[in-house]
Amino acid sequence: MALARKIFIFLLSIVIIIPSITFAEDEMGSIEATNNIISEVNFGEFCLPVDKMAVELGSTGKWFTPGRDQDLKYIVIHSTESPYEEGYADKVADWLSRTEYKASTHFIVGPDKILQTVDLYDTAWGVGSEANSYSIQIEVLGYAKYNRDEWLTPIGTAMLCKVSYLIAILAKQYNIPIRKIENEGIIDNLPGVAGHYVFSETLGGSDHWDPGHDFPWDVVLAQASKYFDEVYYKLSEDAIKPDVPIGFVNNEFLDFNYTGSLPEIPIFDPIN
Repeated sequence: MALARKIFIFLLSIVIIIPSITFAEDEMGSIEATNNIISEVNFGEFCLPVDKMAVELGSTGKWFTPGRDQDLKYIVIHSTESPYEEGYADKVADWLSRTEYKASTHFIVGPDKILQTVDLYDTAWGVGSEANSYSIQIEVLGYAKYNRDEWLTPIGTAMLCKVSYLIAILAKQYNIPIRKIENEGIIDNLPGVAGHYVFSETLGGSDHWDPGHDFPWDVVLAQASKYFDEVYYKLSEDAIKPDVPIGFVNNEFLDFNYTGSLPEIPIFDPIN
């Protein structure tokens, strides 16, 4: 397929806000991070607007299956088992581009950027089962062992906002409901957003339990729904071209002044 390796990159400016302790008041209004933990009530107020988000092209994953043989119905969230630090998304992408560890992901999200590493036309090796063929894989920096507070630090929140944005864009383009899917949903074939652990427990192929029991699904999916509504009102009928598969991440679907798995490893080591 001529388009099989073409990856659309969001041509939007990234505004990076990664404070060491708290967000500055002049940057984010009057919001403060009490004890370095973001309240779920204020989570969305820390998130950048849709026109300040972007997806970049990262190093291409080494292991994946060209093409797809089923319609997409799941957005799968993983954790990389690495720190969520600025620059680590690039390190993970680089590692995936050269490792002999047979895994890949469509996207890697860190506090500073969203990287696409496998074309959405292609099947990333993320959940170790048949679900790879009908899923989009998103790796989020961090550890499955994190508790809720460890996810919702200022830096963690900057990253999770980007996860919410990516879920919204993919949900819009692939017509995937923004709803949390647990084991029963997989069995009943309900589309939505799920953690890797759900597929491990229902379809096998892996014993991974990421992104962990305390991943803050509630605030991430609530913010994704808000982004989804913002994206919806920016779409125009004439922006949808028939030669682009439904759901493909494509800047031409969006009107923002547009001008133009790693399955978890025990310890991520970017050196080896």
